[in-house]
Amino acid sequence: VEDCSMTNPISHVASGRRYAFSIDDSEFVLVQRCFSSQGRHDFVTGSRTMGPTVFVDNFSQDLVDDNGPHLWYSTGILLDSMKALKAKPVDGIWVQMGDGHFNVQNRGGNPATGQGHGWSGAQVMFW
Repeated sequence: VEDCSMTNPISHVASGRRYAFSIDDSEFVLVQRCFSSQGRHDFVTGSRTMGPTVFVDNFSQDLVDDNGPHLWYSTGILLDSMKALKAKPVDGIWVQMGDGHFNVQNRGGNPATGQGHGWSGAQVMFW
């Protein structure tokens, strides 16, 4: 996927929505020179994503949450030359909150039982 954008989404900012470039159940994926605004998780991987998955030279503007692996232990991910600006809607206006976040973390719960996200990823490189 290259030279694409997702702008001006119309939806509630809620679970499962506004995932601009979400890679799930895939391998051998390249996402480069893409742009997203007002997304929740713009450049993320989901469950059973074994990689390699490469996000390079992408930009998130008015990002509501974080970027990176999202749930159930995605592996083999490179995020290179990524930029993000975090924001949140306040009375219908997007207010800048500083730099966006790129995370690999334990999001809690037990994926084996279908409850929660667990560790979001492993073998992840931020460059």
